[in-house]
Amino acid sequence: MSLLEVLLVSSRPAIQQFFQWLGQLGPRPFVMTPVPADVEALARSSARVETASVALLDVVPDPAPTIEICRRLRAGRPALPIVALFCCGETMAPHYLQAMAGLGVPSLVDLHSTLQEIADALDGAARGEAVVHLRFGRDRNWSAPDLLANHTGPGEMPPVRLLSDDDAPLLILVEEGLSDEEIGQRMNLSRHTVRHRLERLRKLVGARNRTALAGWRSRHRTAYPWTLHPGWLVRVVGSPN
Repeated sequence: MSLLEVLLVSSRPAIQQFFQWLGQLGPRPFVMTPVPADVEALARSSARVETASVALLDVVPDPAPTIEICRRLRAGRPALPIVALFCCGETMAPHYLQAMAGLGVPSLVDLHSTLQEIADALDGAARGEAVVHLRFGRDRNWSAPDLLANHTGPGEMPPVRLLSDDDAPLLILVEEGLSDEEIGQRMNLSRHTVRHRLERLRKLVGARNRTALAGWRSRHRTAYPWTLHPGWLVRVVGSPN
């Protein structure tokens, strides 16, 4: 079995050293080829771009260079899977994440991810999956479900649906046919809270009513809390609010 070839686009020595180590000693070995995050350096590395299994793009606080590099990668090799790596909070603004998705970069990870999760993200992206693994702080004034919803990018990719693990028991009880009051008793919640959370979930997954919400849960039973869509594999880590 051939090793994954990861093209790391980053000018930061610490990031290059980390992924060099991860490729050699991590849970899933891969060949890492570093390229400076510069359009001229990228142009000189066209042969490396052609042979790469996946590109890992180090996202820096200034969005313009990263977006331009992403465009150059797309122009040179449209089908190359790209994973955006977020290393600091300044790059976690919703418009920046949406810009990445709009440029055909559906896979997003950060350095809060475990070594196994990073390796899985690279491997999954190379196989055509899209993985979102980001940790959101409690001081954010925006909601994770709105993060990438309703965007369209190359190939008209479907919207990302972000669900938290806390939603699992609620959806299970809905599928079992319990009323709001019965769910509240099981989960120690008021009927108003149950109704509010169900309404949020219904809108989130596009279910018209309670029956449709139960049907959605039934169709995704084997995947939850991992929510599967064609070409997408998404999990929320941490608190989005």
